[in-house]
Amino acid sequence: MGTPETRPGGRRSGVDTSEQSLQDRTRIATRIRHAAIAALVAVGAVGAAITAESAASSASAAPVAAVDEPPVPPIAVIDTPAAALASAVRVDPPDPPPQLGYPAAAWPGPGQVALTFDDGPRAGVTGRVIDILDEAQVGGTFFVVGTMATTWPQLVIRAAESGHSVQNHTWNHPWLSRSSTTVVTNELTRLSNYVESLIGVRPTVFRPPYGATNARVAQIGASLGMSQALWNGGPSSMTASAANIISSVASQARSAKANGSGLVVLFHDGSGSTGELLKALPTVIQGLRAGGWEFVVMEQRP
Repeated sequence: MGTPETRPGGRRSGVDTSEQSLQDRTRIATRIRHAAIAALVAVGAVGAAITAESAASSASAAPVAAVDEPPVPPIAVIDTPAAALASAVRVDPPDPPPQLGYPAAAWPGPGQVALTFDDGPRAGVTGRVIDILDEAQVGGTFFVVGTMATTWPQLVIRAAESGHSVQNHTWNHPWLSRSSTTVVTNELTRLSNYVESLIGVRPTVFRPPYGATNARVAQIGASLGMSQALWNGGPSSMTASAANIISSVASQARSAKANGSGLVVLFHDGSGSTGELLKALPTVIQGLRAGGWEFVVMEQRP
């Protein structure tokens, strides 16, 4: 080959065949060849990984050896009318509220006695009365007053939860026979509503404060679903001593037994000499039990 033509400025035209140029081209070719080999290796690694993953998937999907188990019976199809299905899932109505554990009567019959407690509840007294009754396994009837029940509602709840009867003695303890029909109605209704809100049971008996009643008062109570309950036994005074309480009830019990009548004993757990009542009550219960009396609570039941 001839010598390349030299252009103005000293630069040559054509192909440079010098030794340095050949070395440069050799290095470039070597680098390209190495890069190509590296690329092929990478592609091969990816392919191997894909192949391994595919093999693993195929292995996991391989069928599992069958276990020698009895065949599963086919599911039966029930052709049941919709009405029959509705009947099968019918929900029974809720049970009626549980009755108290003690026998009850709106008024005791012959040989029956009701121990009643008025004007409460009162802290320090009503709870101890309940303790005495519970220990003797005797039911009591608490004729509560609204102004006291709102002060110690927990005692009303405790009396009911212990199986005793909670009944109506008005909200403010007024003379009902001297009150208007509206006042009488409101006094009885308000107390009944409150008692029901506490224990879930509405009073079915009311006792007029001071025993002040007449036919109109009794009729109003009846229109509200309550019978009227007075009394025919108890101490002669709200400030009677324990000895007087014990002797008075014993005498009244003998008379009632002789007359073939029931006995309703009036005590006060919210007023009067409550300390004397607490002293006398266990002995009173023992004497009545020894005389063969059946203890009942005062309320109307279906």
